[in-house]
Amino acid sequence: MKFKRLSMVRVCFLTLLFLMLGSLALNPGAASVEAAPRPTREGRPTRPPRSTPTPAASPTIPADPTPTPFATATPPPTATPGDGSGHPGNWNIVGSPNVNGRNNALNTITAVSPQDLWAVGEHRSSNGSSVQTLTMRWNGASWNIVSSPNPDPGRNSLLGVDAVSTNDVWAVGVQAGTTGPNWASLILHWDGNTWSNVAAPDLGSPGTSELRDVAALSSSDVWAVGNASSPATGWWDQPLAFHWDGSNWSSVPVPAFGTTSQLNAVTAVAPNDVWAVGTTLDSNWKTLVLHWDGSSWTRVNSPNLGNVGNYLYDIEALSANEIWAVGAADNGGSTLAMRWNGASWSIVPTPNGTERPGVNRSSLTSLSAISPNNVWAVGIQASSTIGSAGQPIYMGYALIHHWNGSTWSEVSSAELPSATAEDGALNGVVATGTNDVWAVGSYYEATFSVQAVRTLIERYTAP
Repeated sequence: MKFKRLSMVRVCFLTLLFLMLGSLALNPGAASVEAAPRPTREGRPTRPPRSTPTPAASPTIPADPTPTPFATATPPPTATPGDGSGHPGNWNIVGSPNVNGRNNALNTITAVSPQDLWAVGEHRSSNGSSVQTLTMRWNGASWNIVSSPNPDPGRNSLLGVDAVSTNDVWAVGVQAGTTGPNWASLILHWDGNTWSNVAAPDLGSPGTSELRDVAALSSSDVWAVGNASSPATGWWDQPLAFHWDGSNWSSVPVPAFGTTSQLNAVTAVAPNDVWAVGTTLDSNWKTLVLHWDGSSWTRVNSPNLGNVGNYLYDIEALSANEIWAVGAADNGGSTLAMRWNGASWSIVPTPNGTERPGVNRSSLTSLSAISPNNVWAVGIQASSTIGSAGQPIYMGYALIHHWNGSTWSEVSSAELPSATAEDGALNGVVATGTNDVWAVGSYYEATFSVQAVRTLIERYTAP
């Protein structure tokens, strides 16, 4: 069951890219063209602007420092009565484990029940030679790492997860070898006991592709979306949709729009009512919203905030007439939220990282809708300043927004777990109840002996 879908990449790296690229499209990307993809996170905290790996380039994997033991997973601290923003509860850090203690990132989260949650992402191998899948599960008391396959010797990253039941969970992402433009879609399935690799549809040559999100309606009706690369350009410029019918995954044609189109997220209301969002490049990056009516994908008109880059990173449906999508716009480096009322999409004003000093860019990368008057969205806010020696200084902070039925407001996130922690970012969020919401991402830990990206899990609880 997909309470929320959610987005991937490293905090410090993410913040730097976020500010330098001028758009959150990143793991979504590089300048201009690569700016639209959603972040693929390797070691960074997150999903914020997502940067997407360039398929044509051979991935490089620098070694990590000496590994440290797993972090101890602990229950959330008791929430104090309110954070001063009008909400009855607080966000607090929940202990989460790290493989080898270095370069771990959580990219998304889903819930089967309040006592059964999954968070997925990636981590560095112990010798630093590869990036491997990361899956962890909440059992009602603590988070624990669950072994997951890594079919490729180079990179294996999970970017999306959704659950049908406790013994039917899907996770998707990207895998890539150590040499050559061989990025490929990665699909894993949990059967209640183990994670296994499931073959993705063969796209032919060159076959480079990635999956960024998955939405499960039933054990025989699951959608995954992402992007494929064009042999001519060598980077993600073709939208991709796969469907699971209970036996096999198949590729479903998606029309191309503009010179480039990319899909970041998907949500499903019914077998003939599925939505996907992303961005498309014409004169500028524009929002892209697609709808599946049971037989084909078509584009639905969607608004943009100013005549600048606009990017959608996540979508969540409460019903056929109540759907939200969030992202970012280059118009002042602002967050972006839009709502479907059953007839049209409209932009709903959002705050832009007003809590932290110097913030000049903000992005919403994931959302979870509980009811028409209770919606949560998370992401990153970033600032850039000039140091005493004239050097640029970039900082990233976790960003949390809440919709109360009439307005979006910024809500204080939990303080990072140590005085040396910095560059926090949230990539995924899921609500398991009115006053029980989880968010995942990563942060950067920098001390004399430790320099690593680590998993970040926050929980909102209220009396």
